[in-house]
Amino acid sequence: DQFQDWQAVIRRVVHRPYGRPDPSTEGELAADHVMRPQSYVHGTANPTSQQLGNAQNNARRTTFKRGWLTTVFLEMKQKWEGDYASAVLYADGEVPEPESDNSPVRSIRSRVPGTNEPIFAEREDFRIRLTGGQFDEVVVAVLTGNIVKWLTDQSLDELLSPVSVTGPGRALSGLRPEAFLRGLEEALREVPKFDPDVFGIAPGALPLRLDNINSSHPEQSDAPPLIVPSAVSPGRDLVFARFRLLLSKEVNPELLAGFRGDTPPPASSNHESDEGPRSPSVV
Repeated sequence: DQFQDWQAVIRRVVHRPYGRPDPSTEGELAADHVMRPQSYVHGTANPTSQQLGNAQNNARRTTFKRGWLTTVFLEMKQKWEGDYASAVLYADGEVPEPESDNSPVRSIRSRVPGTNEPIFAEREDFRIRLTGGQFDEVVVAVLTGNIVKWLTDQSLDELLSPVSVTGPGRALSGLRPEAFLRGLEEALREVPKFDPDVFGIAPGALPLRLDNINSSHPEQSDAPPLIVPSAVSPGRDLVFARFRLLLSKEVNPELLAGFRGDTPPPASSNHESDEGPRSPSVV
């Protein structure tokens, strides 16, 4: 009985240490077909063949190394000890080793409350749980954690190719992944105040100021309103604004509010410019 149990355990650990391969295949990303607002930028970045090869080689080195089968067996055994200790109570609180169990086959130690299913002796119970694949998830989780640890130590630029953006924000295509995501970490800065006074306080600017106000607020009764609130859902309003661009006649720069006068170019003490005299700049 002992030989048959351990033969099944060793065969399972050697031939399928991580269980059966996952039959799932890579599916299509649902995010590609989700309707998104214009302010939402969806970018994708896939690893190149070289980047994917580096990750695969590291996974092999992490998985297959000296003592890797022993590590798999010990992880399974540790998981079994925790499960068996919660099912069978011992006076000293320590679960006997399955290697030291020489009980005959079908020896019952306890039963599952409610279902009355038998819980067999340590060696046989360990064989039943291991060959049934109850420890595969734990072993795979430990291995996955080691691989993920290596991946987290690498930068995104080392793991992925430049970002590809389709639709809104396509101008961001070609950015490295870290540069693409850096905007999410930057703190929002205060927006500078906009001065609505386009024209200054010079005597000739006063009519232009009045014309600008009149043009911004038409007096025609049939003109559509500038602000149109529309109810979207209870407690929220969506505001649509209409804007008009009116081109005026030629305006003297001195009448603009930001005009600060003519600024002569700085004189050079070493040599004259080859471009000849420059016209004064207007700010």
